[in-house]
Parts: sequence; C-alpha cells; structure tokens
Amino acid sequence: MSPSQPATPCAGRSTGSWPSAAPHRLPRGGSCRRGRPARRQLAARFEAVEQLLAAREVWPLLDEILLPLRVLEDRRLAPFLDELLPKLTGCLPRLLFTGEGEEAQRARRWAARGLPRVEGDNLAHLELLRGCGAEVTAGPGLSCFSGPAALALQGMGAVRATLSPEVQAAEIAQFPQTVFLRALGYGRLPVMNLRACPLQNRGGCAACRRTGGVVDRTGRLFPLLCQGGWSQLLNCLPLDMGDRRDALALADSELLWFTVEAPGEIAPTIRRYAAGQRSTPQGRYTRGLYFRAV
Repeated sequence: MSPSQPATPCAGRSTGSWPSAAPHRLPRGGSCRRGRPARRQLAARFEAVEQLLAAREVWPLLDEILLPLRVLEDRRLAPFLDELLPKLTGCLPRLLFTGEGEEAQRARRWAARGLPRVEGDNLAHLELLRGCGAEVTAGPGLSCFSGPAALALQGMGAVRATLSPEVQAAEIAQFPQTVFLRALGYGRLPVMNLRACPLQNRGGCAACRRTGGVVDRTGRLFPLLCQGGWSQLLNCLPLDMGDRRDALALADSELLWFTVEAPGEIAPTIRRYAAGQRSTPQGRYTRGLYFRAV
C-alpha cells in the first residue's frame, strides 16, 4: 500500500474497521521529558543474507537484529536460527501492492516458531500484524516524529518505534518515557520509493545485478535498493552519528541500517558503535536532519 493512499481495510479481512485508539495527550509541564535509559541497546538491520552472515562474529554485540521476513526463509540461515531467533525482528516490505495475506501468514508462521517481533512500516501493517502472535514494532516509515505520534502508534499495538528521520536530536527529550524508541545512528536514508525502477531500462529485471543507482547533475551517485517489485532510492551519503552519539542518548536503542554496504564494511561499523564511545566516521557522511530545522 502506498503511503499516499487513503486508509482502507486490508485485503482478506471480513471487517472494514481500523483498531480504535483513544486520544493521546502528553502531560503538561516537564513530566513527559525522557531520561537516559539504564542501558542503551544496539540494533542492526540487514537487507541481504550475505551481509548478516559476514557479520556473524559481531552478532553477540547486538541486542536486536532486523531482517526482511523473506530473508528469514533463506536456507543459508537455517544452521543459525536457534542462535539468532531470540534477537530477531522480521520486517514487512515498506510497500505491498499484492500479497498482503501471504505476508500476514508468513508472520504468523514465524511467530509460531518463536520469532519475538515483527515490524510494520505503514499503517496497513499494524492492522495486518494484529494478533499474529509476536510483538509488533513500528518502522521508520510510520512517521514517529513527535510524542503524540509515538503514543498513537503505541495505542495501535506497536511496542517499540523507530524515530522518523525528520526528528531533530533535541526533540527526543519531548517523547514520553513509556515508548521504547530506536534512533537511527548509521545508514543511508531512503530518499524515494519507486514503483518503476530506473535500472529496468538496462535490460529488464531478469538481467539486473541489483547494483547501480541514479547520478545527479553534480556527479553524486544515489544507490538503488531493489525490494522485489519496487525500489528505494537511497541518499548518496550515509548518516553517521559515531562522534555525536551523545545527541541520541535519550533513545532506548541505536539502529544501524545496512543497505548497499559491502559485507566487509559491516562488522567494523558494528564494533565501532558497540564500543560505546565516540568514534570518528569513516569517509564522507551526513548528519541527516538531527541538527537542522526542516
């Protein structure tokens, strides 16, 4: 479902109602301000099984590992599932044009096998995953950009939420303590979702090696991440908060999002953040909107 479409009941549901939620109001004064968590967690999202397997030596450093649900079914992961399962969050695709019922069934199958969390990345997913047997979390596409937004997502069943990339670092203090928040510490931010992939012009999907991107007039490459049926255009530079981690100290978890990184780049980045100290970013990077007003 495209985020621009009006909210409609999910396919396969006999009832056409969304879960109701009472109005969410933050308490007045400073009582809603967050404090630092007792221990900040470290989470990492991988888009490809090769990336995850290449980082096996640093799995113990991670509290949460996010993977697309379809990647969980890769046979190469089978020998490691007992080790991985307690940390896993299975993620639905950001966009679903068809097959919503199949994704819901996949989530239920994995929840029955012990998957602790599933993540939705648009409002349709929260209803789709309702009652699947695993905890539901809210991805970055759900625009968790304020305290009331976080409470609304919580009211719709999300037990944790990833902050919107539009949130400024100073605004994290205004989120209520009751909502478990992930803050993106590293990763290429999505710029655009594309139904028609520009790389199709090179010979179609059958001949695509799933590498490449769009070059702007200044010569900067914006990578394309194939999601099977649609693509994400990613920023030309990765967000890296390695030397400004104090700005995200009020979030419960730092999220490292690996998209088009080579497998060999991933473990060093995880070690850098797991050390719990300020670290100098490698190469060119951006701060996103953490210190810039929209």
